[in-house]
Amino acid sequence: MGEALLRTRGGSLTELRVFDHVHATVGAVNNFYVTFPILSSLLTCGLKASAADYFAQLSMSTAKPEYASSRTVHTSRGGSLRKQASFRFEPLRNFSFLLYGALYQGLFQHFLYNEWFPKMFGSEKDMVTIATQLAFDTAIVVPSVCWPLAYVIKSIVNGDSLKDGMIQYIDDLKNSSLVKNFVLIWIPAKALIFGLVPEHLKIASIAFVSFFWTMIFSSICGKVKS
Repeated sequence: MGEALLRTRGGSLTELRVFDHVHATVGAVNNFYVTFPILSSLLTCGLKASAADYFAQLSMSTAKPEYASSRTVHTSRGGSLRKQASFRFEPLRNFSFLLYGALYQGLFQHFLYNEWFPKMFGSEKDMVTIATQLAFDTAIVVPSVCWPLAYVIKSIVNGDSLKDGMIQYIDDLKNSSLVKNFVLIWIPAKALIFGLVPEHLKIASIAFVSFFWTMIFSSICGKVKS
């Protein structure tokens, strides 16, 4: 029936098989998120944060010479020419974002948004419930848990003190575009996610938006202090 209908519309058996494979893949991914919510959250957010930080580091090394490595090349005449490499990857910084993505964005947010929020505010999708969840998340959770944890993990991985991490956090909170960028990106994004996305895909949807946010956050949080 499906093959005959496809041929009638000018399609082919190959196109039908491709559609079946795509449909099966999407179904398998959806089933993975339904069956293993915690594991899928950890993997999705951890790998996403690591990839986002990688691209942030790459972007920073291209835009700012101080974030790129350099080497000296000796010439045949006995002189030397200092050449700047295009990229210097920082594995410890990247590992700190992987941990932050897995533990906070994956594990903590799974329990926060899928279990605690429905108990605290209800599971309705009306405007009042969505606005209440969004206000609590923005005013309480983000500044007291989300951002400080990122700076704490970064400090621990780099061998710095927790005090150093919190000093940088306060400085970025006051003097960087951290708050402005968060409001512009996350207020509309989370309003849509809280109101429209099914529970088992909520963390994956947040992770999708968070890929671009983490690149911005990494550029702010991960920058070298003079």
